[in-house]
Amino acid sequence: MSKVYSIQICKSHRNPMEKVKKAKLISNIGIDEDIHASNQGKKKNRQILLMDIETLNSFNLETGIIKENITTQGLKINDLKSNQKIQIGKSIILQVTGPCEPCPRMDEIRPGLMKEIDGKRGILAFVERGGIINEGDKIEII
Repeated sequence: MSKVYSIQICKSHRNPMEKVKKAKLISNIGIDEDIHASNQGKKKNRQILLMDIETLNSFNLETGIIKENITTQGLKINDLKSNQKIQIGKSIILQVTGPCEPCPRMDEIRPGLMKEIDGKRGILAFVERGGIINEGDKIEII
């Protein structure tokens, strides 16, 4: 079974992610209080970044360090394709907008990480239908 392993909110650039047990996802906007939320309601490719704990573990990285909002368990995040949809819990639906390209900040975490993690930094998603997300919520591909 695939599930939400952890949830992180980015309150400001260059600061550590804030780990939370639950968060409010708002349709067409993103995560409430997250810096990547689109308060104009315009569709942004990056409202949410998802990454799986298995990939983080393979790079010996802790949750939130690569700035992912939702860390999953049991779901091969990097295999998801653009326009695929996933359901989290009973109501939340996210639409994949594409892979997240590694940026030079990855090398600030560890020299060479930007190149190492290329093609494996997770996926970006748009909130199609919002709701409250909790650690442990079930995730399904629809």
